[in-house]
Amino acid sequence: MKTIGLGSTLTMKVLGIGVPELFVLLMMVAPIALYVLFVRPGAPYAHSTAFGRHLNFDHYHLDTIMKVLYMFSFIVNITLGVMTFLALMEMNSDFAFLSILAGILVFMILQGLSRMMHEIIIVYVHMAEDVRGVREGLGYARPAKKTVSPEAAARAARRSAARKEAVSSFKRSVRQSDVVRSALGSPTNDSQPPIAYTPETNQEQWVCPNCGTTMPSGKFCTKCGTPRA
Repeated sequence: MKTIGLGSTLTMKVLGIGVPELFVLLMMVAPIALYVLFVRPGAPYAHSTAFGRHLNFDHYHLDTIMKVLYMFSFIVNITLGVMTFLALMEMNSDFAFLSILAGILVFMILQGLSRMMHEIIIVYVHMAEDVRGVREGLGYARPAKKTVSPEAAARAARRSAARKEAVSSFKRSVRQSDVVRSALGSPTNDSQPPIAYTPETNQEQWVCPNCGTTMPSGKFCTKCGTPRA
């Protein structure tokens, strides 16, 4: 008891606060520091460190955790089945066979419910992992680091220069082909004259021999009534 009192006195003298107050202060400051360093958007250690990836749920550990919990529940269910058997035997030892069946039944019911719950949770975990994989395949994944390395910047610059060179080469080839067609006497696309559209004449038209009216069709002139020749 004296040692504990001496330790508390030294803590009060060195830090100016007691251990409970120091613990409360740490619980208030630590979450803020973790959020600023690892969780907030643009945090310097958000996805570049293992601890940062753990805090940002970049990888799901629930699959492994559920397997461990399932093994634990399996042992608990066996224990409950055995306890059921022993309790019934203590109540009435004449029904040993029924006590065994009751213990097995309790184990099977509890184990079935536990298995169903764990499988449902694991299915949802696998679905979430598949969705994340699809998003990463489509390019929607968040970058692992906010800063770009010099090697990546150099590769991006080379790709950009290659694209510009390809576009320039294509334009030069188009201009050269126009020059070749002009030298050979074939008109380019810009110098080709437009094609005139001539509507087809109606073979049913005829001219009235009496009044000279052009009729689109029919056997009599609508102006003078003269029959078609």
